[in-house]
Amino acid sequence: MQLKLISALDCGFPAKQRLVFRVLQPGNLIGFSVRIAEREIYRFPDFEVNRKDMIIVYSKRGYQSTQEFHDVTCHFFYADRYGSLPDNIKHYEISNLSGYD
Repeated sequence: MQLKLISALDCGFPAKQRLVFRVLQPGNLIGFSVRIAEREIYRFPDFEVNRKDMIIVYSKRGYQSTQEFHDVTCHFFYADRYGSLPDNIKHYEISNLSGYD
């Protein structure tokens, strides 16, 4: 399983800010988390994704969902644990948590 961070959008606007990832290799998201400067902002649930799927993580409250578009499948996740995301996406990283495969 491999993800690539594509963009951090609308940073500073809590109702809209989100991280956008593309799935490079298919697999299960369980055990993966999004961290900013050693701070975990989201831990993914047990969820299968396919190559070229898009993963969008909002920093607001919401319900996990999936939407099919004509050329891509988007999976929406919501992490309401923290406030504004930093503008510089170089501080973002995807971590594979120990103890999970």
